[in-house]
This record gives sequence, structure tokens and C-alpha cells, in this order.
Amino acid sequence: MKKITIREIQMPIKESVYMKQRLYSVFLGNELTEYFSSHKAAKRYLAETNRFLNYKLHECNYLYSYIFNEYRKNWFYFIADNAKSNSELRKLERSILTEFKLIDKAFNLVVSRSHHINGNYFTWHHLYNVTGSMLGVIKILKYLMRTRKYYAESQRLEILKSQTKRLYKDLKNYGYPNKDQDKPDRIIMESLTTESGQPEAYNDVDKQINQNEYRKAGS
Repeated sequence: MKKITIREIQMPIKESVYMKQRLYSVFLGNELTEYFSSHKAAKRYLAETNRFLNYKLHECNYLYSYIFNEYRKNWFYFIADNAKSNSELRKLERSILTEFKLIDKAFNLVVSRSHHINGNYFTWHHLYNVTGSMLGVIKILKYLMRTRKYYAESQRLEILKSQTKRLYKDLKNYGYPNKDQDKPDRIIMESLTTESGQPEAYNDVDKQINQNEYRKAGS
């Protein structure tokens, strides 16, 4: 079964004069670093994080299937490659197909390389790429629906957009205690590692997502 398995744990430097360097640590792709008093505690945290990531991977795939379905529903409104008119629609469809290729590539990379060196970081990077490309497709389809005054279909796409943005926020905020401020480095002692919870933070969603969206679709 395809799944995410991040494994990277930084070993302690026992002779260091800095307390944090004498602890086990786990760095994640959302710029979070957690410190642990034992290797067992760090492994337990990785297992919890892998469960979170795999749930989000399934959520990504579920939303992607709906977004792809919306494209197929509207496939007939686009222009064939051999048509001589309406080059804008042809460009829009090509952009959608490019985003689909990027999504498929990111899905394959996230499950095939999560266990590699730097997999802790690149797992988030690939999932960010999936959500960014899905939002790019939604933006183009919404533009097409607005130009044809298909308001019901546009609202359906707005729901998918909202769900995809929430998914991105969940990934970005994982492990942060307050949504209004960055999380400081935290030391987790062995006795505290059984506590669970994934509060939110880091509210810069649009800034990150817009780098991957198709900017010209609404112009």
C-alpha cells in the first residue's frame, strides 16, 4: 500500500555545551523542530506524525478526484487543439493538464521518497505542491464557469477551494500551539510524549498558495 514514512531523527551531540544539541530532534517541512529526551520518544513522535501525514495524503487524493471530475464534466467547453479560434480556452486547458501532471508527479514523489534523507522536509514540500496545483486548476475552472454564468457549478468549485485551503493550513500548522504566532522550539520529555493534539498556527496560506496558482486565469 502506498504511504508516507518519514524516518529522520537527529542524534544528540553528548559533548555539546548547548542543551538542545544534547537531545534527539526531529525537523519537519513546515519549519517545526521538536526536541526529545530519548530516542523512544522521538520515534513515537514520528509515528504520530506519519499517521497525520497519511491521513492528509488520503484527503489530498480524495479532493483531487473531485477536482479532476469537475474538469471532465466541463471538458467539452474547451477547444480542440486543431481548432483555429479561441486560443485562450486552449491555453487554459493546457494549463490544467500541466497542473495535473505536476500533481501526479508530487503524489509519486511523496510516497516513494518520504523515507529518504531529507524526507522529513520534502514530504511537506510535495504535499504543498499538490495543494497549490489543485488550487490552480480550481481557479481556471471557476473562471470558465463565471464567463458562462454557471453559478451553481462555480459554488461547487468554491467548496473544493475552501476544503483544499483548509488542508494546506492543516499541513502548515501541524505542531504549532497558536494560530496567531510561530511556535518556539519545544523540548518534549519522555513523560509528556503520550499527549496528543494538533493545534493550528501560521496564518499565511494565500502567500504560499499563490505561488502555484494560475495567475492569468481571472485577467
